[in-house]
Amino acid sequence: MRNLSLIIIVFIVALRVAYAVDIANCSNPSGKSYFPFLGLMDKKDSGWSDDKISDGVTTLTKNDANEYDLLYIDTTKRITSSKADGGTVIFLRKGLNEAAFLVSYQNAIEIYTFIIDKSKNLEYTYTSNKFGDGVLIPKATVMKGDCSFINLDLIK
Repeated sequence: MRNLSLIIIVFIVALRVAYAVDIANCSNPSGKSYFPFLGLMDKKDSGWSDDKISDGVTTLTKNDANEYDLLYIDTTKRITSSKADGGTVIFLRKGLNEAAFLVSYQNAIEIYTFIIDKSKNLEYTYTSNKFGDGVLIPKATVMKGDCSFINLDLIK
C-alpha cells in the first residue's frame, strides 16, 4: 500500500510538472478555527481555538486548458490535488494585487486569496467552512500564510 501511495504521488507531481505552471506557492498557514458543539466535538472542546497547519504547503497551478487547481500538503504530509480530491476550483476575481479562488466540495467550501501587499510582501489567506451530515468534526477556519512567490500575470 505504501508503494502505491508513493507511485500516486510521483504520478501527480509528474503530471503537474508536465502540464501545469505554478502561479503561487505558499506555506505554514495559521489562524483561528471555530468548532461548534456538533459531530464528535465535546461541549468542553467546542468554541474558538488557535489553528495551524505546520509544514503545510499550498500551490496554485494552471494547466494548458486554463484550468486552475490547488495542490496542498497538509497534516497528512501528502500532496493532494483539490480537483483530484473531488473539489471544483473556481476563479473568483483578480485585482492589481490579489486574486481569489473558491474550492467547493460536497461538505466544504474553501476560499484562497493570494495577496501582494503594499510593501510587496507575499501572503495568502485561507477560509474554510466544513459542515454537513458526513463531517465528523465540523469547523469554520480563517488562516494566513506566507508565500515564496505569486505571479498574478499568469491569471487570466
